[in-house]
Amino acid sequence: MKWAEARLPVATEVAEAVAAAFLEAGSAGTATLPGDAVGQVAVVGYFPVDDGLDARLVDLRRRLRHLRAAGIAVPTSSGLSLRPLADEAWATAWRAYFRPQRVGERILVVPGWEQPEPRAGDVVVRIDPGQAFGTGSHPTTRLCLAALENHLRAGDRVLDWGTGSGILAIAATLLGAREVLAVDVDPIAVEAARANVQANDVADRVVVVHGDLVAVPTAGGPFDLAVANIVAEVIAGGAAQLAERVRPDGRLITGGVVAAPRKLSGLVEGALAGAGFVPLEVTREEEWVTTVYRSRRSRDAAG
Repeated sequence: MKWAEARLPVATEVAEAVAAAFLEAGSAGTATLPGDAVGQVAVVGYFPVDDGLDARLVDLRRRLRHLRAAGIAVPTSSGLSLRPLADEAWATAWRAYFRPQRVGERILVVPGWEQPEPRAGDVVVRIDPGQAFGTGSHPTTRLCLAALENHLRAGDRVLDWGTGSGILAIAATLLGAREVLAVDVDPIAVEAARANVQANDVADRVVVVHGDLVAVPTAGGPFDLAVANIVAEVIAGGAAQLAERVRPDGRLITGGVVAAPRKLSGLVEGALAGAGFVPLEVTREEEWVTTVYRSRRSRDAAG
């Protein structure tokens, strides 16, 4: 298969958001390279050259427009360049920029092909994202990992809605969750998550399901903690279903929400408040916000 490299010069502070857009549009991997000017980098992504290439590039341009509409200073797609890539080069090009990284106090995210040097007490999460979102490099993933470290309790039953590469589900298990159900609507993400679950030897405690939140059964009892690192509109739309699946006094971690425009974060807050969730903690990195909520629903209402 032939491959093409898409490249877009951006300001350093928006590089992670742009890289996420590349991945969500179907890039098999991304890298952030030094730019030609101070404060600038180049985000590159690797796309298969096939009948779906044009559609992926249209989707990428649409996602970049959405970022601009959300108030993120992303340049127009007129600056996007595309060049063919040698067959043997694409598979390793982006991997050169995925390095071990520490998140929070104990979590160490490492590429599956590297040998880490953990400290005593480290929780080592091995990830090969494939075409799925989630290497720990994006602010939303880092914020959600840190929130898991701070709010997950040993023995928790956890729901990971929009699992991507499976990074949050795996981290939750290694932090002490007794059971994790990970769901994603993207079959490619499900495949990547299942492979990463196997690579981290947690398949006995993590189940990865292809489907939306409605695919999550309620018959098995409520979850102690849920994490949703997906776009604001989807979180808001699933607020009532989340409330049905999180136990009274249980916790919910939301990521993927931009601080501006305020209407997006307000949309999530309003929907979750209406479903019985109250915010406990808000953390922010760049333009991204992660919030930890508590379910204040009564046990009578939940039953």
